[in-house]
Amino acid sequence: MDELRKLLKEGKLTFRQYFIVAYELFKEMIKNDNKEIIVLYVLYLATVFFAVSQNPLFGMLTGIVTLVAISRIWLLYKKVIFKIEEREYDNNGNLRKIFALLGFSALIGFILGVMFMHYIFSLGIERLSSTDQISLLSEMRNPIIILVVIMLLIQICILYFIPVYMSRRGGFWESFRYNLYLSKGNKMRVLIPIFVIGALNVGIGQTLGRLGIIGILLCTVLTVTLNIFKVILLSIIYLNVEYTSEIPEE
Repeated sequence: MDELRKLLKEGKLTFRQYFIVAYELFKEMIKNDNKEIIVLYVLYLATVFFAVSQNPLFGMLTGIVTLVAISRIWLLYKKVIFKIEEREYDNNGNLRKIFALLGFSALIGFILGVMFMHYIFSLGIERLSSTDQISLLSEMRNPIIILVVIMLLIQICILYFIPVYMSRRGGFWESFRYNLYLSKGNKMRVLIPIFVIGALNVGIGQTLGRLGIIGILLCTVLTVTLNIFKVILLSIIYLNVEYTSEIPEE
C-alpha cells in the first residue's frame, strides 16, 4: 500500500486514474481480504430470498437484514481506508457511529415522507385514487421533482461525510464540517463517479429485473459488486483530496 499512498499524496488524480486504482484495490481485496465482501454478498442475497418468500416473518426479516447490510457498507469505508493507510482495524466507536448514521437517515426519510404526504393530502386522497395512471403521474410530478432536488442537495452536502466520519475520530458535526471543507473545489470528483455507478445500477436493474428470479439474483450480485467498488473508489478519492489539501487547524 506504500505505492498507493505515495500516488495519492503526489497530487490530484484524474477520473481514469481513480477508476484504475480502485479496480486494482478491488481485485486485491477480493483475493486477499474478502471476508467483509463475502458477508455483504450473503446479506444482500438473503434479502432477495426473504423478499420473494410469502412468509410474513421473512418480510420483517428483510428490513432487519437490509439495515445490517447498509451498516456493513458504511463499515467497509473504514476497512478500505485503514487498509490503504496500513492501520490496524478496530471496532472502537463503530456501533455508536452506525446508530448515528441510521438515526440521521431515518430523520431525513421522515421529513421527506411528511412533505410528500402533506402534498398528497392537499390534493385529496379520493381525487388521486380516482385518477388514471397518466394523470396521476402528472399530478405527482411536482412533489417528485422537489424530492429529487432535495435529495440531490443532501447528497452534495455529504459527499465526503461517510468516509470522514467512519475513518476519523471526529464526532458527527465535526466530521460534517470537515466534509464541507474538503468539498470546496472537489465536488465533481465525487459526484461524477456516483452518477456513473448509479446509472449502471439503474441500467442493470432495468435489464435483469425482467428475467425473473434468476435475473433478480444476477442483478443483486452485480449491484453489490458495484456498491463495493463505489466504496473503494470514494475512499480513494477522499484520501487523495485529504492528502493534497491543507488540513484546517480546527
